[in-house]
Amino acid sequence: MSACDYLLAFVLLSTPPDAGLCRSLAPVADAVRPAILEIAVALELLDRREVGALWAEIDGPGNELRVLQGRFTTLRSAPPLSECARFPSPQTTSQFIAANRAYRASLEARLIVDQVHARDLRAAITETDQLHEVWRLLADAQYEGYFVSARRDALLRIRNVIGLDAFCRPQMPPHLPVWRFPVWR
Repeated sequence: MSACDYLLAFVLLSTPPDAGLCRSLAPVADAVRPAILEIAVALELLDRREVGALWAEIDGPGNELRVLQGRFTTLRSAPPLSECARFPSPQTTSQFIAANRAYRASLEARLIVDQVHARDLRAAITETDQLHEVWRLLADAQYEGYFVSARRDALLRIRNVIGLDAFCRPQMPPHLPVWRFPVWR
């Protein structure tokens, strides 16, 4: 493949998705398909495991190009997968999620018998669920069984939830609502 093939492939990928335009560009996209796929893999828009199946699943080069353009648009500002290495390990993440679910179950059990504190318990359950969602997103980003586009989307969602400053540090929220725990003095 020549440099022109790569340049054309990048221009096609970075064009906003338009079904009509993609159909008209299908012959061009088909001619530079190897370059498009190589760039899409390098930009973490496409998982290597998807390369063979994508074409057959979505009925032709025009639709394939539209899907990849959509991913380019969606994941343009998503962090690369290498960012996962800055966060707690998958094993730690899994343990934190398990502790979160166990804590939630204990709150649910307490709610059944403690109606005096029902309002606080429901608030703690809500906060526990919100923390679970952030840690589940991290688990999704770390899980190598998911395609790269889904993993990068999870990283983008984490960054949106915890904020850019916390994401850059990297500073995940606690896995449990520790502000609800009694302080022993």
